[in-house]
Amino acid sequence: MSVLFAAFPPFGFLSAAIGRLPIVFPHRHSIPGSPLSKKARDDDKMTLTGCVRQLYLYRGGIMRKAKLMAALLCLGMATAPVSAKEITTNTNPEAYGSVAELEKAVRDWPAVERLGFGPYKKEKDKGTYVIPGLSKSASLSFSGKPSTCTSMTPQGVTETEDWLLISAYCHDHVHHSVIWVLDKDTHEFVKTVILDGMPHTGSIAWDETRNVLWVATHVHRKATASTIPMEELKSATDTKAVKWGRTFELDGLPVDSCLCMDKDQLVAGTFEKSGSVHIKWYDVGKEKLTGREEKIRGNKTKSFGTNLQGIAVSGDHIITAASDGPHLTSTLSIFPKDMEDLDSPVAVAELPPRLEQVSVSLSGTKLYANFESAASAYREEGVVVDRILSLDLEKLLKDAQ
Repeated sequence: MSVLFAAFPPFGFLSAAIGRLPIVFPHRHSIPGSPLSKKARDDDKMTLTGCVRQLYLYRGGIMRKAKLMAALLCLGMATAPVSAKEITTNTNPEAYGSVAELEKAVRDWPAVERLGFGPYKKEKDKGTYVIPGLSKSASLSFSGKPSTCTSMTPQGVTETEDWLLISAYCHDHVHHSVIWVLDKDTHEFVKTVILDGMPHTGSIAWDETRNVLWVATHVHRKATASTIPMEELKSATDTKAVKWGRTFELDGLPVDSCLCMDKDQLVAGTFEKSGSVHIKWYDVGKEKLTGREEKIRGNKTKSFGTNLQGIAVSGDHIITAASDGPHLTSTLSIFPKDMEDLDSPVAVAELPPRLEQVSVSLSGTKLYANFESAASAYREEGVVVDRILSLDLEKLLKDAQ
């Protein structure tokens, strides 16, 4: 591996010490899908050489030279000082210059017009929010230094009283995950919150009762949910990672791909391409956040099909978001909350591919929908959605009656 570095003068000075430099993956999201990823997840420490090797083997060893060069550059930047003025998050739309262009692009999915653009045609940007940071986002490198990431991939969405929050992870797994903060009323970008580590952040959920943000994290190959107090979010800057409040193991789940709040309970589920998915309800009373208990046990379980990406609860209904890849139409499915297993939806809406989390607004009238298709890893696949969509929840639930 030192030969690789020797081939590129800017990195030649690293060749002697490269194998001794430990890199910690706090949330074990190293390089999924590579031949060495399972072994990597068995250890909390890898050498930088091992990381580069995984990047080289990523996707079966057919990584293009340009991608390897980019990976090496990202890793090399971890050792170089970066001016804070150079670290920015882009706020312009990634794919379409206007909402009208997006409307035209997704016309093959009538539900977007019927539930989204139509009902909110008089609202700012027809209820949409530009997803920032898709070209470049403020973050931290492996070594914790301010750095710019160009491969952030949006995952979760939720709202607080004043903000709309969007979570994202680095697709190349060389930068810390982030949460982008938008003003809920003006739709303007507020700031980037940098997370401690590299969790996939498949979902986030605002907990009004405890005034904390729940984040799907996955620590030590276990399903975990971590909290960030509002005070941390308010004081966060784009040059330092925020501190986690508490992290809890979610008993009974291998990983928490998605989560949401259902009154005073945390609901979490897993993504599976085959077999049955389990969705569990967990009590998160005040004592759970202040006591010493580190594991919470589910008190209710429901089964779902495959490809679960998001879940939301509204009154007597459960809403699921399912998608997988660029060629599979995403689906929003509505189920009665008292249904034993979620196998017979009473209503289904089809949306563009690569739908991730859906989240109910605090008012209970909107359903926010987040897509990952405009991220750098996927934007050349076909139709992309580069904005958070607002969907008319009342109209969606009316279809279920």
